[in-house]
Amino acid sequence: MACYALPDHYGIGPNWKNYAEPGRQAGAYCSSNEGEIITLFMYKAQDEGYIPREQRLPRLRQVFAVMDWITPQLLDNVPDPEAIFMDTVTQIQMPTWHQGRVALVGDACGCPTLISG
Repeated sequence: MACYALPDHYGIGPNWKNYAEPGRQAGAYCSSNEGEIITLFMYKAQDEGYIPREQRLPRLRQVFAVMDWITPQLLDNVPDPEAIFMDTVTQIQMPTWHQGRVALVGDACGCPTLISG
């Protein structure tokens, strides 16, 4: 996932708007700063590990090439490519949450992530 702030030249306003295609989604939502939005890009991939700052915008442009909605404009208007935050969101799938007298409960077995909805 990746995100960065932009001036709201897209009419997002106080809303959350999202566009999804199989394996990737782009979204934008209002920030606490007047006239500013936060972009959010998520895509499914094998663990890419750390992506150096100078490679983040080219990677996003590659992954989101020819995506509809306002995605191309969001990627073209990045004010500072160095300000792109990028991290991995991981889901661990286990066959069971217990073994013998030990059980995982609460956040240890069902913690929601930023993509939970």
